[in-house]
Amino acid sequence: MKTYSLFDSQRKKHACAIDGIRPHQLPPHEDVDAVLLVIENALRRSVFAGYHTFKTSMTLGAELAAVEILLRLRREFSHIRVHGYLPCETQANNWPNAWRERYFNALARVDEVTYVSRRYHYGCTQATERLLLDQSGRLLGIYGAHVEQNPPYALTYAKKANMDIVYVVATMSIGQVDAFSS
Repeated sequence: MKTYSLFDSQRKKHACAIDGIRPHQLPPHEDVDAVLLVIENALRRSVFAGYHTFKTSMTLGAELAAVEILLRLRREFSHIRVHGYLPCETQANNWPNAWRERYFNALARVDEVTYVSRRYHYGCTQATERLLLDQSGRLLGIYGAHVEQNPPYALTYAKKANMDIVYVVATMSIGQVDAFSS
């Protein structure tokens, strides 16, 4: 049984987990800039709300884009930290080259990296999400319009844990982007 100290609860209180959609789920190309702006605004609001440690599995798509934004925001907010919780060392092996380049560039610049497994195996992704969510006080979820009909594992887990949840929703059919708290 793991015991938590007051220090652990204080760190969790200031940590924000990030979960998000993959590239094929993003809106049409002309709306990507709008999505990135809303993600940046949601990240800024999290910083202003007292969150300074951001945890993510850095998967391709919205999560990796959020990491890139956070790394850029560190010029303005030097106190923020980015922690990659990666399901396995081989995570990016089969990604397209452009995404691999972005991933390894970001990976070299994050503050800390934790690998859940050396190689991919069934369940390592969910184990990674549980680990980063258990150590966070907020979930910033970057999802498509129908997230409530088919919620991702991280969102379901965060709701059961009564975490503070902020959604960034991109409505692909009409290109609207919005952010709201649950």
